[in-house]
Amino acid sequence: MVSKGTSTFEDGEASAYEALGRIVCDNVHAFLASLEFATTKDALVKSGSVEEILNKFLASTDTFAESFCISLARAVRQNALVQETRATPTSTLGSEIRAEAFEALDALVARHSNRTSEVIGQMRQVLGELQDTNVLDAAIDGAAAGWGSRARPWA
Repeated sequence: MVSKGTSTFEDGEASAYEALGRIVCDNVHAFLASLEFATTKDALVKSGSVEEILNKFLASTDTFAESFCISLARAVRQNALVQETRATPTSTLGSEIRAEAFEALDALVARHSNRTSEVIGQMRQVLGELQDTNVLDAAIDGAAAGWGSRARPWA
């Protein structure tokens, strides 16, 4: 477990802080590259349905957070002065970092993801009901029969 409030790097240990900076840059770059499917309108259209795009985005955010936290945990363990921190497994330390750094964001993404899934489900239900009632067919039949050209008494 990481001791809060305790510096884990020696003062002036520039290489450890540079490593943290590289980890941030590398992981942000990888995350942005994973969103390539949404860089242009054409690429976005080819990416699939709204639900598929949402799932790709959610997978990218989760992969980013997990990879980022594990990379940070590895660097912290390698450069820590506190034996307790050095002895903490990388996966445990990574989980602690994720809980501290991403807990609020993870909750927000989960909440919006759940709500978006509900809306998509409702849209599918409405579309299914519209298909079952043949509203579109009735409208086309009415237009073909010239109903739309008749004078309307209320007009």
